[in-house]
Amino acid sequence: MDFFLTLIISGLMTGIIYGLVAVGFVLIFKASGVFNLAQGEMLLLGAYLVWMFIVPFGFPVWLAIIAGLAASFLLGWLTQRVFLQPLLGESMLALIMATIALGQFFRGIVAFTWGSQPRPYAAILPSMPFELGNLVLSREHIYGAAISAVLLLALAIFFRYSRWGLAMRGVAEGHQIVRSMGVSVKSIIALSWGIAAIVATVGGVIIGSISGFSQNLAVMGIFAIPAAFIGGLNSIPGAIVGGLLVGLVESLASGYIGMGSGTAVAFILLIVVMIFRPHGLWGLVTIERV
Repeated sequence: MDFFLTLIISGLMTGIIYGLVAVGFVLIFKASGVFNLAQGEMLLLGAYLVWMFIVPFGFPVWLAIIAGLAASFLLGWLTQRVFLQPLLGESMLALIMATIALGQFFRGIVAFTWGSQPRPYAAILPSMPFELGNLVLSREHIYGAAISAVLLLALAIFFRYSRWGLAMRGVAEGHQIVRSMGVSVKSIIALSWGIAAIVATVGGVIIGSISGFSQNLAVMGIFAIPAAFIGGLNSIPGAIVGGLLVGLVESLASGYIGMGSGTAVAFILLIVVMIFRPHGLWGLVTIERV
């Protein structure tokens, strides 16, 4: 029973991090209709920027995180402005191929700047185990899950009450309506890319603190894809719930079937959901009139 509870708690803590990264997919898709396959590489580059400020530069952790998040926001903003904005109006295939190319470009920047070998450990989150009765949990997972939850709550407040958040919600509903209200759609789309880069970086820093800073961090973007699709690409709450489901499935499969099986089972769950709910559990169904 203790083993089962450990898997459940561990899966939920990992799942909320998946949900955080999946929110980045949803933000960009809702604003611009682009599924950003470079999200994992943006996560990788953002996490390495934070690591750079901590280890080589010697910044305090809090200052390194602020500097890294600011740099990540600028990275996302410039990516949309320089590379994606000229392609607006092109086919979905062209946009997806552009994000794949950008992902390889970002991965190349990381390899050229910091090398392809894992970087020295950076102590960001407390690493001592946490005992709850007979359960032994990782403090890094606990703090990571708490940080993800707080950031998701902050995003919810931002979208509901702030001027820019309301504008982003309006752009997601339709560009023409927002333009008629005097809102710059181009600026809002660029803002969505900047925020998506921030949430990706936070996810990357948390995972990097747990498992180390290496090129493998980019795989986190692949793990978050089932969460985004299962929840629905139009739903931020759906992305969070999808992340929790993926985390649970991976944890239980890895615990009872074997290490490495979790990812396969998560993608099988994605296929099953897509068969019965092609738009995801909370995605919006698009009706086309002819």
